[in-house]
Amino acid sequence: MRCLTLVLFVVALSAALTAAAAGDFTVAPRLETPPFAHSESADDAAVWIHPTDPSLSLIIGNNKDTSDPQWGLHVYDVAGVHLSSVTGAKQNNLDVRYGFPLGGSRVDIVASTNRTAETIALFTIDPATRTLSPAGSIPSGFDDPYGLALWHDRNRDAFHVFITDNDGNGSIRQFELFDSGGSIGGNLVRAWNVGSLTEGLVVDDARRALFVGEEDVGIWRYDADPAAPTGPADRLIIGQAAGQVKARDVEGLALLHVGDPRGEGGYLLASEQGNNSFAILERFDHDGDGNRYEYLDRFSIVSGNGIDGTNDTDGIEAVSTGLGATFPDGLFIAQDGSDDVRGQNYKLVSWADIVAAAPVGLATDAGFDPRRADPATLVWTGAAGSAWDINETANWSQGGSPRTFWQGDHVVLDDTAAGVPLIEITDTATPGSVLVSSDAANFELTGPGSVAGSCGLTKNGGSVLTIATVNTYTGETRINAGALVVAAEGALGGSIVRLGDTAGSSDASLLAAGALTVDRDITVQDDGSGVSARTLGGIHTSGAAVFSGQVTLEADLLLTAEPGGAVQLAGALDNAEGHTLTKIGGGTTVFDCVQTHGPGALLEIEAGIVYLNTDAGSAGAANLSISVTGADLYVGSDQHLDTLTMSDGGLVRFAGAQTVVVKHLVMDGVDLGAATLIPEPATLALLTLGGLALLSRRSHACTPPADPSRKGTP
Repeated sequence: MRCLTLVLFVVALSAALTAAAAGDFTVAPRLETPPFAHSESADDAAVWIHPTDPSLSLIIGNNKDTSDPQWGLHVYDVAGVHLSSVTGAKQNNLDVRYGFPLGGSRVDIVASTNRTAETIALFTIDPATRTLSPAGSIPSGFDDPYGLALWHDRNRDAFHVFITDNDGNGSIRQFELFDSGGSIGGNLVRAWNVGSLTEGLVVDDARRALFVGEEDVGIWRYDADPAAPTGPADRLIIGQAAGQVKARDVEGLALLHVGDPRGEGGYLLASEQGNNSFAILERFDHDGDGNRYEYLDRFSIVSGNGIDGTNDTDGIEAVSTGLGATFPDGLFIAQDGSDDVRGQNYKLVSWADIVAAAPVGLATDAGFDPRRADPATLVWTGAAGSAWDINETANWSQGGSPRTFWQGDHVVLDDTAAGVPLIEITDTATPGSVLVSSDAANFELTGPGSVAGSCGLTKNGGSVLTIATVNTYTGETRINAGALVVAAEGALGGSIVRLGDTAGSSDASLLAAGALTVDRDITVQDDGSGVSARTLGGIHTSGAAVFSGQVTLEADLLLTAEPGGAVQLAGALDNAEGHTLTKIGGGTTVFDCVQTHGPGALLEIEAGIVYLNTDAGSAGAANLSISVTGADLYVGSDQHLDTLTMSDGGLVRFAGAQTVVVKHLVMDGVDLGAATLIPEPATLALLTLGGLALLSRRSHACTPPADPSRKGTP
């Protein structure tokens, strides 16, 4: 995969964030958690969304007070009621991600910096009991691991954890997580220094962006990809207009999504401990001025509803998902550095209250699902070029809006993009499905990438689809209409090919574009119309294309080859239902396959050359009839046939066969009855020409030429 160039921003929060200014607003908490006994206890929080009932979601916080027997992680319901805890360590910052592959299934995980053991502590969440279970521990390499954020790289379906060190240098380490025999392990993949003390971290999974709060500087944005550079180049300060200066003491960071998690809706939020307020920055350039993560407003949490406000806040969290009747429009959580009763706790604020109080227009999205189980359906536009890449180029459309492709998306290629039919796959794409449904646009898939995963590919419409990439997708390839041209070995993935639809009335073709091997089993399907044609063959003019899988006939089939080119059936031919094969095109078709034919089976040779190198029947089952008109048939093996019919211009050469048994030998309309032909040691040729039937026996062998596309001398 192409590594993204480092995009390094400084979001410098202004002096206007330190003193009240126009646009600042206040909100009051609706609920709070029970306070811990001492100060310096609560620090960070995360929200886990229940997979089926958001009202059963959890708030996970920490108690880092080493003098408190209840130090560790604490679990609350969405009303702030304490449910359970995992105690015995000084846990600091924490984060949640969904769908980590562990022990053969997908689990939701919590990660936390364990400052006691100097490790990264991992836990799984049981949706049934809503409890945490230890799931692994990774040595941090830091003396005092501090900040933490998780990242799900959906491009690779990989999970990462970022941590900071409380060393004053802004040291950051990045680990890739893996299943270590049922527990979670981690490999160090990147390390660097920001410059000074850092704690707050958050990752925008969709934008592949890591945000780092350098406490006395501002907020930095890094490319989350472990291969991306981490130097100071390409940085941009946002929000510095009108003489604004950088904020002080940036602490917790949170990302609130609105809309499609793969889109750009939502907000980046930051705790400004130095002025007891919270900054809101836009996640996307909503006003069109070219700036993302632009400062919008800030707010403070003040006393109300019988609950005190916040001060000296460290960690924050925000979700837009509706959490039942308690917080139907999302939740904002802020650690309170000094509760009015005792110690510290967490204040719970309705996101809807923040939206209602904000002078700027903010959005809500109560239906937001962080798991996003239903991928988007995208239509190819080619608006930004020919690249089909992973979450980079907006060459797709969803409901008329430009979109990038994410792994798992369902993709559609139709006549919307008739002017951009060449698609270059740059990475390994794992779509949910691929549908080509066009009549005007003849698409070609090319490039160094591939289509992989469990998806299938369906070809509809009368157009031509050319596949020149090597693909590993495991779903079926269905050619319901039009033509699919194979231009690379391995183009059709790892499953069966179904040629022709089972309903409607559409012609369908599978064609090779060169001397290559198509190794998929092929089923030729019948739509019941009686008029649809199914075609298998090649469009090349030199060399031989080989179909090495089993071809099963549930309908009649046309076999085609261009002059100078050859098509070889080298696997198996299952024609147990007794359908008709018709050879068309001036090239050569070679039967080197195991053949099974049912009663009524017919091979019509109307053009070019056919080599019959395997027996089409047996002494007990001679079901195939062959007719030769204006074409050549080379019989290269013993045969048991029902009927051999030769019409005007038909030539049959028995070259290599010892015995050919036919129930009926028909030459130019004359049924000569049953015959046993013994060509060897000479070669027998049957020719019909202008109403004259000839039998010719040559004293020399007439063997097929080495290149079956070239005729031997009769």
